Amino acid sequence: MVQTGADCIEIDSNVPMENMMPIAAGKCALEGNISTVTALLNGTPEDIIKEANHIISLFKNNGGLILSSACEIPRFSPRENVAAIIKAAEEYPYYY
Repeated sequence: MVQTGADCIEIDSNVPMENMMPIAAGKCALEGNISTVTALLNGTPEDIIKEANHIISLFKNNGGLILSSACEIPRFSPRENVAAIIKAAEEYPYYY
């Protein structure tokens, strides 16, 4: 998919970001990949923050990340869980 010339590719939560980073590095951004069912629908805000912080930490030196859910946010996800994605992004908004 990177070879298509896309600016950004959304990564499902079943695909570890660690596997995609070397493939996409310098070619396109990666979007995702907070688990929609395990974390957003059935998890807690703490689960979301932990998962988001892990993803952010992978990209902190190179950039190329759009933090988001791995797919559509399930309709009945607790609002607190969705807000936790925003909180995580606000706490770590920049890469150095």
